[in-house]
Amino acid sequence: MTQGEFRQDGQNGAAGGPSLAAAGAPRRSPLAVDALVADIGSTTTVLNAFAGLGTPEPVCLGQGMALTSVDRGDVTLGLQAALEDLQARLGRPVRWERFLATSSAAGGLRLTVHGLVPEMTLRAAREAALGAGGIVRQVTAGKMSSADLQELSRVQPRLIILAGGVDYGERETILFNARALAEFLPQAGLAAVPVLYAGNVAARAEAVQILASAGLQVRTTDNVYPRVDVLQVEPARRAIQELFEEHIVSGPGMEKVRRMIDGPILPTPGAVMLAAEILYQEIGDLVVLDVGGATTDVHSVTAGSPELAGRTMYPEPLAKRTVEGDLGVFANAGHLLELFCRRLRQERRWPDWDLGGTLEAELREIPQSAIPGNAPGSRPGFAPGPGSAGPAPAGCGKLARFVAAVPETAEQAGLSALLTWEACRVALERHAGFRRQLFSGTGGGTGQEIVEGRDLTAVRWVVGTGGALTRLPRHREILPAVLAAQSTQRSRFRPTAGGLQEPLLPPADAEVLLDEAYIMAACGVLSRLDAESARRLLVRYVVRRDG
Repeated sequence: MTQGEFRQDGQNGAAGGPSLAAAGAPRRSPLAVDALVADIGSTTTVLNAFAGLGTPEPVCLGQGMALTSVDRGDVTLGLQAALEDLQARLGRPVRWERFLATSSAAGGLRLTVHGLVPEMTLRAAREAALGAGGIVRQVTAGKMSSADLQELSRVQPRLIILAGGVDYGERETILFNARALAEFLPQAGLAAVPVLYAGNVAARAEAVQILASAGLQVRTTDNVYPRVDVLQVEPARRAIQELFEEHIVSGPGMEKVRRMIDGPILPTPGAVMLAAEILYQEIGDLVVLDVGGATTDVHSVTAGSPELAGRTMYPEPLAKRTVEGDLGVFANAGHLLELFCRRLRQERRWPDWDLGGTLEAELREIPQSAIPGNAPGSRPGFAPGPGSAGPAPAGCGKLARFVAAVPETAEQAGLSALLTWEACRVALERHAGFRRQLFSGTGGGTGQEIVEGRDLTAVRWVVGTGGALTRLPRHREILPAVLAAQSTQRSRFRPTAGGLQEPLLPPADAEVLLDEAYIMAACGVLSRLDAESARRLLVRYVVRRDG
């Protein structure tokens, strides 16, 4: 029997169900496990084995890893390799009762969002999409133009979210967009792409009729913005994840994986969000940083500071995710290196780590910026941010030779740690909102104080997951260094065109937790079938206390 083959005899799998062949497994009696949970990523497949589910002491017995095999035409080949790695580590074959999965392979959950007003319905729909684990490739506000439709065709979404209008409010725009999609999608070869209606309930029936009459698949959910200043994203999040499992998992070989599993296939970021919400119930307000080779995700679960709650411009969901597609430590290392070097020119400091003599020497050679904010004796914090326009600093390009997917030298490990540090700093800065003191217009003084965006000042826990924050040398030092570096940005109002602005970052004394067992995504999908076991596993392996 060849690697990756499926069989129905139940050997090494669930009795009577399809299973992976155990080619190359050690010839000893099988180890019974309650569940295997696979995380099929864009580059790596991770397979966790759990036992003791449904008891007071569930455990992770072991973990196997292998490269994802999308490029070989069948993701189960990589899954088979991960199974063999797991069995080799355990020293015996495994026999499982349940098989669950998360996936971000083949581009993940790529979608588009179409709403009415950017700050209201459109923002709410985008929050629901990101919170479900989606990758938002297009956002439009108002009536869709022909250019919008052509861009939608170029994006090739796997799901379209149609929102707009508070309940019993404006109907014209969402009905116009429903007609535009009904006419365009079949012509563009996108008739199989499901449409999720999450808008004005008063226009729902007519919009559904318009879309369905064109042969489109339509699912409805509650309005994401039913009333002014009210976000209702949870029903849409659940619907998006259900549609992902039903229609969208289209990586090569994923149909075989679907036949193996006993529950939903969730988008990996959505599964991490579920785990973050479970941890929130245990330990309180938190933020989770997931740094990968191509992206950095930030998940926060917090209501913010009560003192600032009454000054918010727009409502925020309790659970929020942002994804930074330019902050990967390998695939986007060149861009991230430029951001790091620009910040280095301004701040002239980095964590006190042993980075390797050659790397340290070259960091010191990067010239200091001549911008006024860094002039001797000037007030700190007025310099442009690290993403400011302009050429990359001199000496930055030389550092690129130390970029490595798997660091082997001191310099490679040192640069990987620095890029992870920078990715966390930038991602948190983008995720966080601001407290702004508006200029009064009389004599240059300040007037009203408002809060825009996400308030992270009530966060007590910062959790790290993903390969960079759990597997790199010095991975335990990265997040404390991030909090220490950002402490200089707190309680500092910076001048902007509209007034003084202070970032609402986590406090410097926030506690750091690490998902060193690399099980947060697995626990997120496991929670759909056994919420109590998922909670106990997260408490044991992430919080590191008895459940």
